[in-house]
Amino acid sequence: MTAGGLGLFSLFVSMGVVAVGNGISQPNAIAAAVEVDPRVAGTASGLVGFAQMAVGGVATVAVALFADGSAAPMIAVMMGSTILAALAYGLAVLGRRRFSVA
Repeated sequence: MTAGGLGLFSLFVSMGVVAVGNGISQPNAIAAAVEVDPRVAGTASGLVGFAQMAVGGVATVAVALFADGSAAPMIAVMMGSTILAALAYGLAVLGRRRFSVA
């Protein structure tokens, strides 16, 4: 049993949902990053890959620093990441609307 009585099945199902979400969103995000300027598509792709690995590493260290034997640190980091992602998306949409040519 893990996470306050929840079994491993619930962990695998929830992470499966996350994996499907990543599989749907990540290719679109990378395609959007590399289409901005085709001359630097390789650089944009490299930066996206670096950002993914860097954020994953920082999140892993954050969970490890606050580890107390419960799932609370992992949940807190995941919720914080979700909120930051929603804010970044909102800023991107706002910026696109503000600077788009009608």
